[in-house]
Parts: sequence; C-alpha cells; structure tokens
Amino acid sequence: MLVSNAYIVKETKVSPSFISDHELILVVLNMKRTRPKPTHILARSYKNYKPDAFLHDLSQVPWHIIGTFEDVNDSLYAFHQLFEQILDQHAPIRKVKIRSHPNPFITPEICELMKTRDSRKDLTIPLPGRDSGIINEKSNVK
Repeated sequence: MLVSNAYIVKETKVSPSFISDHELILVVLNMKRTRPKPTHILARSYKNYKPDAFLHDLSQVPWHIIGTFEDVNDSLYAFHQLFEQILDQHAPIRKVKIRSHPNPFITPEICELMKTRDSRKDLTIPLPGRDSGIINEKSNVK
C-alpha cells in the first residue's frame, strides 16, 4: 500500500475474499485532527476599570518632570514610565489564552458574506409566532 502521508495510517490488513480471486486490503486511517496548542497573549484587563479614578490619578502625575530632559528620547521615556505606571494600576496586563487560531484564508469580505448568509438563514427558519418564517425576496417578480 502506497500512501502520501504515512502518519494517518493506523493499521493495514489483508484478508481473504470469498467473492473474488483477489484479497481485500483494509486500511484503518487515523482521522483524528491534532488540536493546536493554545497560544497566550498579553492584554490589558478592563474588568475593574473606572474612568473617573483613572482621570483623577492622571491629573495627580507630576508631568513637569518630562520638560526637564533635553533629549527628546529621554522625555518620551519619562512620559511612557509615568503613564504606564498609572495604566498598570487601573488596567493591569493579564495573560490570556487563545484557544482557536484564526483561519488565514477568511478575509474581511468573506466574513461579511458569511454574516449576510447567516442573517438570511435566520430569516428562513420557522419560529414560534411566525407563519412559516420564509420570506420571498422576489415576490414582485412574475
């Protein structure tokens, strides 16, 4: 038996056939998909975020420190440190597990078409309280 992908072949057997002169070849394939490992990303958690408290803390930051540096990069670094310190208090960075991987072949246009398809499908499903649920878009065409 020749196969292009040997890892999907779980078992092979040859059994005698009583119907024909040829023996039957039996191949058991391993069709179980390997599940991709989940990936982790870092994202800010806005679960306990309070905008008023965040703005209050931003108003208390000594922003005048930024102007004391002559180098622009040092000023940017100081701004970044001051701002991120407040941001970490109000919206801390959490490690989030991504279970499914996006399909690279599905473009935004295909997503829109899928949404349109699903919304039209929902219109044709009979629901309690509706007559039949089927809507004929071409009812004026004879």
